Amino acid sequence: MRIYKLKCSVQEYAWGKLGQHSLVGHFAQLSDPDFCIDPVQPYAELWMGTHIRGPSSIWNEGKLQLLSDHIATNPEEILGERVLNDWGYQDLPFLFKILSVNKSLSIQAHPDKQLAEHLHASFPEIYKDSNHKPELACALTDCTVLCQFRSFQNIYDNLQNYPELRNVVGEEAYTLFENAFLTGCEDEKKRVLRNLFHKLMLADQELVEMQVESLLKSIDKNTVLGEVIVKINQEFPGDVGIFCSLLLNVITLKPGDAVFLGPNEPHAYLSGDLVEAMACSDNVVRAGLTPKFKDVETLVGMLTYNTNPPNIIRGESDELGNVVYNTPNEEFNLMRIFVDDQNNRYNFPRLDTPSIILITQGNGVMKYSSNGLQYEVNAKLGDSYFVYADTDFYLESEEELNVFRITVP
Repeated sequence: MRIYKLKCSVQEYAWGKLGQHSLVGHFAQLSDPDFCIDPVQPYAELWMGTHIRGPSSIWNEGKLQLLSDHIATNPEEILGERVLNDWGYQDLPFLFKILSVNKSLSIQAHPDKQLAEHLHASFPEIYKDSNHKPELACALTDCTVLCQFRSFQNIYDNLQNYPELRNVVGEEAYTLFENAFLTGCEDEKKRVLRNLFHKLMLADQELVEMQVESLLKSIDKNTVLGEVIVKINQEFPGDVGIFCSLLLNVITLKPGDAVFLGPNEPHAYLSGDLVEAMACSDNVVRAGLTPKFKDVETLVGMLTYNTNPPNIIRGESDELGNVVYNTPNEEFNLMRIFVDDQNNRYNFPRLDTPSIILITQGNGVMKYSSNGLQYEVNAKLGDSYFVYADTDFYLESEEELNVFRITVP
């Protein structure tokens, strides 16, 4: 066989949606009849891949086997020669996830490769992963995200319009920012933005709580920004991360929209259901909106302080009808595939790398041949499948299907 159904790991982080309201929980139950949903349990993430913190298994001759163990039996055939040559190890270079976000995630960034290795070597008990984590988030439902710093003009306007922000960062940081904004070069602007963010994240908690209370009285709650501030405060009352919404872009992703989160860029998911394609890593530096360890100095020091607005990626259609989400990374490529009820067969292109298939709408049958034998695999809503490199297969259905495929570029 060359296509195997996955049994995926479910992460029950506190920010996940509860019970049947969670797409993660719903898909886990659809794919695995033995999975029982607890109505008051948060189901945050579904992991598809070989990462040690949430490894997937395959159903192999009626028995569960770790996907990583299966790959180790014949890595050249399963991963393909290019992955072995390019990556130099017998594992998947990518990780695929579904997220169901109820409560806001932490203000965070993912270190680049060099910093990830340094943090792991220096603080292995905190940073247990040495790999970097570029990622692409693609919305399945409407998603609200904080992403990258706002423009200098926008931040300056917010400092003028919301004196609470100015009070928290202090008059000295504000004056430095104002002078650089009005007369400084690009490098100077980045330096004062870094200083402003540093002052914010280290602000006195009592001062922050007092200024949040004032902000809630003055903010227009009928705007997107107002709704975000109210939501975050309900989840993390008086947290300094509330003021990050005045420094970071607030974006709304519609289903099918995606955003690439490169190394050292600040972000936080606030709500919605999405898929994430990323390098095989779980490396995160946090500060704000979390009960977990906050590493303010590392986060402040690592950020790029780029102020370009985030690029909303809607994908490009290739010659086969796939919507391809192109990103500047080497570990993963994400495709979104539609099978309509008028043309009920889709021939997947043969790739020289392994891939994972996820069914997010509809039901069908995947068919392929191997060693002179014909195989059929039921492809049902919520199911995910591991596909060997160099596999020809197609999908048939009498209804509309929506399918994601992650592979190596």
